[in-house]
Amino acid sequence: MATHLLKTETGEQLVGSSKAFDLLHPDKSLRFDCEGLRAGRNGQIFISDEYGPMLYEFSSDGIRQRSLPLPAKLRIAKPNADPMQELISNRTGRIPNGGTEGLAISPDGSTLFGIMQNSLIQDHGENGHVLRLIAAPIAESARREYAYRLESHGLGVSEILAINDHEFLCIERDGASGTMAAMKKIMRARITWGGKTATDISEVQSLPKKDLPSTIQPVKKSEFLNLLNPAFGLAGASFPKKIEGLTFGPRIGKQISLIVCSDNDFVAAQPSRFFWFACDESDLPGFQEQKFD
Repeated sequence: MATHLLKTETGEQLVGSSKAFDLLHPDKSLRFDCEGLRAGRNGQIFISDEYGPMLYEFSSDGIRQRSLPLPAKLRIAKPNADPMQELISNRTGRIPNGGTEGLAISPDGSTLFGIMQNSLIQDHGENGHVLRLIAAPIAESARREYAYRLESHGLGVSEILAINDHEFLCIERDGASGTMAAMKKIMRARITWGGKTATDISEVQSLPKKDLPSTIQPVKKSEFLNLLNPAFGLAGASFPKKIEGLTFGPRIGKQISLIVCSDNDFVAAQPSRFFWFACDESDLPGFQEQKFD
């Protein structure tokens, strides 16, 4: 085991601070908000940058190798270190702090799935109810997009985890903590089910605020796990605001480990918390373990 700092192709260190933003040359900024991270089949590491939004491939020693193209409609034309100025200056693309928050990889390692935390500006931004889930084959430039409809206004998705190549677990939550938290759920989302398939919306430039037309079939959703369920004993004054990490752990007999973690936003007095759930195989039909060479 070893720790490696993330660096650019030329060896410059990437940092999380907004002070590393280059207003004159945004594409050369060293600001890097890595939100989603998945290991590739051959030892490479894929990371989503929320502020691109971008998907990057890194070597196992932390050197960025390349960027994987994402649809232009996801990006803003005038990035800025000031979120308010950024929102005022753009009419399309991700909202500030609402880019590719979640990242999944198919079990065979062929496809990345990035999900936006919030609706795009042209999809009504923070007032929107529909997010975009992007399927990005690693060896191809073609991209597919699917509509993910939130349970209600004011929520967002902070992580996505592949069950197989068409089913996912997604953290859908509000922005409240402690006893004010009302929605901290893990949802099961399906791109295909029962002979049906979610509509590819890659050619749709703008989505309605809430109700989709009959020509667009969103991903099928159902509740998988409610973190605030009293049975788990987690809800209460200490429940964290940001539940943002999701991965499968080792099998324990016929049970599949599901690990959930929080983000403490670098607040030293606020611990990062890890919750470990044991799921029966019957809870995750079609589950496929990730393959590595």
